[in-house]
Amino acid sequence: TSTFDWGTTEFLLFGMLVIIAAIPGAFLGGRLDDRLGSKPIIYTNNSSWQATGDTTTFALDGHPLWVANFGVPSPLVPAANWAGKGWTIWQYTSIGHVRGIAGNVDKNKLARGFGKIKAR
Repeated sequence: TSTFDWGTTEFLLFGMLVIIAAIPGAFLGGRLDDRLGSKPIIYTNNSSWQATGDTTTFALDGHPLWVANFGVPSPLVPAANWAGKGWTIWQYTSIGHVRGIAGNVDKNKLARGFGKIKAR
């Protein structure tokens, strides 16, 4: 049997906080996918993703996209519109307001709404 180290490493990449598993090869396209039973979501914005080479690899591998793009009627989606699949979550502002919370909050839209939520 194999063991998995659930430790994480945090670092800044192109001005964005990235959290990855301690075993980078296991995080995306590896044992973490198997352990979770689904693909981890990729959170980025168009310019940051382009700076990495604008690869479609993760989109083609089935990772959903959470894209940040503020003040526009629709988001710019990297990697050829995420390999034709589009965004799953769009963070459209970082200066939203929610009753009961002091200060600004991020606000997001789901592309397809909520489906069935299953406990694992």
